[in-house]
Amino acid sequence: MAEGEGEWRKGNTRTLLLKGGVRNEQSLAIYLNHQPPDGSGGAYLGQRLAIRLNASYLDHDIVRQAAQELKISEEYLHSRDEKVTSRWQSVLQSIAYSNSWSYAPPPLDILNDADLYKCESDIINRVASQRNAIIVGRGGYWVLRHHHRVLSVFLHAPISFRQKRVEELYHVNQQQALKLLNFH
Repeated sequence: MAEGEGEWRKGNTRTLLLKGGVRNEQSLAIYLNHQPPDGSGGAYLGQRLAIRLNASYLDHDIVRQAAQELKISEEYLHSRDEKVTSRWQSVLQSIAYSNSWSYAPPPLDILNDADLYKCESDIINRVASQRNAIIVGRGGYWVLRHHHRVLSVFLHAPISFRQKRVEELYHVNQQQALKLLNFH
């Protein structure tokens, strides 16, 4: 046990008392990995598992909570969802906030990738340490790499299945489904 930790047992449940909170050793985290927009049913499967296992379901809720904690619009975070800002985007962003006549520092509220990752990681860890959780995407496999009870599942389906599923879910034709799946 690390410094600042204590232990409390009740029956078969082992709970670690940490400086930052409590971690229940019996909490289970299931991470569902897929490549959005995927169409393989990650959200559907995750929601069904959460109900069946009486677990928290985290997908877009992570973005919603991060937006609240970072005091940034949810729409802006969705636009950055699971994407890394390229160096060129960072340079262009800096130029956009400057003016050709004089130097103007960029606003302090520009969110960098590290801050967004840390906030989303903290949310995932906080939930997974307190109760059973089903987490879809957002790098949960890496965030939860030290969690004692984690199951990582990669969902994959043939393009024909994914296309048909998207057609039925969103009531679109074949070409629109392929476009939604970024194949056209």
